[in-house]
Amino acid sequence: MEQALIISSISARTDVGLVRSNNEDSLLLADLNEKAVLPSHSNLTRPLQDNYLLMVVSDGMGGAEAGEVASELTVLAIKDVFARLSRNIPPHDRLVAAVEEANHIVWNESQTNGTLKGMGATATAVVVDGNQAYIAEVGDSRAYLIRSGKIKQVTTDQSFVAQLVAKGLLRPEDAIIHPRKNMILQSIGVRDTIKVAVTMFQLRRDDALLICSDGLSNLVIPSEMLYFAENYPPSEATQHLIDLAKSRGGNDNITVILSRFDGSGLADESAKVKMTDDLKTISSYDPEENIEKSHMRTQLLGAASFGDRYYGSSSGSQKKIRITEAISEIPQKDMIQDSLRKLVEHIDYTYQLFDFTKCQTEASFDELLHQSVHFLHQPAILENIKEAMNKLEEAKDSTAKLFKFFTNGDVGVSEERD
Repeated sequence: MEQALIISSISARTDVGLVRSNNEDSLLLADLNEKAVLPSHSNLTRPLQDNYLLMVVSDGMGGAEAGEVASELTVLAIKDVFARLSRNIPPHDRLVAAVEEANHIVWNESQTNGTLKGMGATATAVVVDGNQAYIAEVGDSRAYLIRSGKIKQVTTDQSFVAQLVAKGLLRPEDAIIHPRKNMILQSIGVRDTIKVAVTMFQLRRDDALLICSDGLSNLVIPSEMLYFAENYPPSEATQHLIDLAKSRGGNDNITVILSRFDGSGLADESAKVKMTDDLKTISSYDPEENIEKSHMRTQLLGAASFGDRYYGSSSGSQKKIRITEAISEIPQKDMIQDSLRKLVEHIDYTYQLFDFTKCQTEASFDELLHQSVHFLHQPAILENIKEAMNKLEEAKDSTAKLFKFFTNGDVGVSEERD
């Protein structure tokens, strides 16, 4: 039986544009099966079961060089998480954990390094696992699926104007020139919590995926992306697209990744379905929802996700031990803080239930007295309820103190010693 193969032709380019002095965009291509970063232009042939690719675009923001730092940290963090996690974990969970880890790292750096405060980045990451593509998005860097002469935006811009368009308050053609078109509603590293939007679909023969920063999508319309993707090999198409954006002003950094897929491991033309039917939304971002931590990052990575960052690798020379009183350096501080906050709420709720139970019990005993019945164990029951409520009060106070401790931030200076 012939082995099922997938052929991938990928090209990635980034350009500073014509206005900016530095490039705050970052990109990354990786063969996750080989745990290797790929060259900017790569042609791969892999057995279906070994086809495991990562493509990431990140658009940084922040003063001075902070945007560059944010986008680079983002793409590297996502790659490093995939290098650690087993493929036995569902792809969606791997992807969410990786993007959440990127957010955690950028957020921590911005909080502890004054020169980087306020930095952030978008993240659009595509993982191809076998013949399935999973796309994660935070921000407004886009991903498009190109199939059978059509192009469809797979991601949804997490931006102010996109919300206006979705609510029918703004026409799509007016969004491009809206004065607040660059206002995004969430990004990597700006807050300690994010909601990762994830879409997946099955790759078909001759499918193409285009990922780009808004430096391209603000100046090049989808039909033009489709034209170059379908009429040129990826390495030429990406250059033509960047040149086109620059010919129209190039007022931002421009980044694009174009990948085309073929091979016997993919369904052929006869098995094609409509793109809208093939796309499956796994999780979405709603700006009106209260975002709570999913803890996917800590569930899958645990404390190991911080080991190398704080203490270096296990090989090499003897490590220095750092002594610190900085609360912010506790690896799982955010998760502990969130758990303690919820615990305080649960204890308070339980206390209220006990108080309600106490009132109900006293009312029941009063009713018995009206019937000239004295319940022998009444004093003991009421005493037990009172004791339980007192212990809940103590537990709530202790938990509240712990919560306050983990939200104080730095309370001292750190030092290093041999």
